[in-house]
Amino acid sequence: LFWQLLGRSVISPAILFFIVLILVSSILGLNNAYKLSLEQEFATKQPHISIRLIEGGKAMDIEILDAEIDLIKKSTPLIKTVAPYTSGSFLTSSIGFKSAGNAQFDGNVKVIGLGKGAMIYDFYSASYILREPFQVPYTPLEFINLWQQEDELMLFNRALFGSYFPVIAGVEEIIFQSSLGNQKGQLAGVFSDYETTPIIYTSIVFANKLLGEKENSIDGFHVNTVQVDNVDKVLNILKAQLDGNRYIITSWLQEHQKQFVMFALFELLSAVIIILILLITVLFIVLLLYNAIIRKSHQLSVIFMLGYNLKFIIFGVVSFIALSTCALVAWGNFLYLSDLMAVFGLPYNKAIAMNSVMLLLVITGVFILVTYYIISRSYKLSSTRL
Repeated sequence: LFWQLLGRSVISPAILFFIVLILVSSILGLNNAYKLSLEQEFATKQPHISIRLIEGGKAMDIEILDAEIDLIKKSTPLIKTVAPYTSGSFLTSSIGFKSAGNAQFDGNVKVIGLGKGAMIYDFYSASYILREPFQVPYTPLEFINLWQQEDELMLFNRALFGSYFPVIAGVEEIIFQSSLGNQKGQLAGVFSDYETTPIIYTSIVFANKLLGEKENSIDGFHVNTVQVDNVDKVLNILKAQLDGNRYIITSWLQEHQKQFVMFALFELLSAVIIILILLITVLFIVLLLYNAIIRKSHQLSVIFMLGYNLKFIIFGVVSFIALSTCALVAWGNFLYLSDLMAVFGLPYNKAIAMNSVMLLLVITGVFILVTYYIISRSYKLSSTRL
């Protein structure tokens, strides 16, 4: 009987709620996918965690080095890779091909020396320079193999290579001139990191040569976790188990807070938009339902006289509209959300869809309670005892 009286009147609110949930679900999905993309991209461009020795630049024998690595690995099974590193900066008067006469860059350059045998950086995604005479590019496996064998092999980041060096078609001999004298290295590829300062990635041996340090000097260890989501947990474990008087332990999230400011603003803007959309939707749907109830007040009074709890029935109708619409949108999430992510070139997994569904359920629950409260507390409804 209630459906016969108000059936047509609830169609418009249901359609409106469906459209709003689709919009909100899409915004939430894009937001989660963008965050996942940002984390995955950043996580392959630098170590997840850096453990820096307070007494940096310390020479270590291979036995001591292996013992340090084992100590870190045993801290937690969530650690995937541990590798030593050294880093520093030097002032070069010229970096050029084969001779100083064709220098392309001068100034301060950061050098990161990486331990062999454990790949911390995702060099598989680097741009590899063509080799002569066949003009065939290095494959990632070839480069990784060479990286393990040749100390003087280097990668420039784009901040160094893109601004100062032309496209070259072979592994080029690069000469560095500095106060420490001339050094020669082999440029084999370009790595796209997120740094704006010129950086050279090379072996620990060659990095120390450029920096004027002992061959086996290291500044600390880089750590990669099994999953990016584990970074904070592993960070806390390492801080609890390692000697804080000897190590300074930081994560890549802490070191790149500025890069995530834009994402934080994007999240804030998304939240504001979603809240405004939901507020307007609730008010509009409440007005539609309220208007329908008032227009049918005389007919609905019959239901009241028969002893039915009209407020309970209204709550049931609102709940039915909201939950059925939410279920339909949640089902559609698993169908269209992956295609939507593909359009924007963002990663997708079922966890993104599940997160959206959980938030939709929360939003639907709040909508039911707010809508019922406003309608049941209205003056007209109370005065007519409906």
